[in-house]
Amino acid sequence: SLVISCRLNSFFIDLSACQMMYAHSVSALNRFLAIQYFHKPLFRSTRWLLLSIGVGWLIALLVSIPYLLYDGFS
Repeated sequence: SLVISCRLNSFFIDLSACQMMYAHSVSALNRFLAIQYFHKPLFRSTRWLLLSIGVGWLIALLVSIPYLLYDGFS
């Protein structure tokens, strides 16, 4: 229906906007930690990078969930 389509549309718009901001933040944080703690291999590992990306997506998803539940767009 139109209400579900509107909710999903606003959800994905907000999710992509949040993810873009968090991706920049995660990138900056990873660069900072790799430079600041260059002697620790954790911050230069693929595991740390994938964990950071996953946390960024999780935060963006959690921030965007209210758009699925809020019915003020119709």
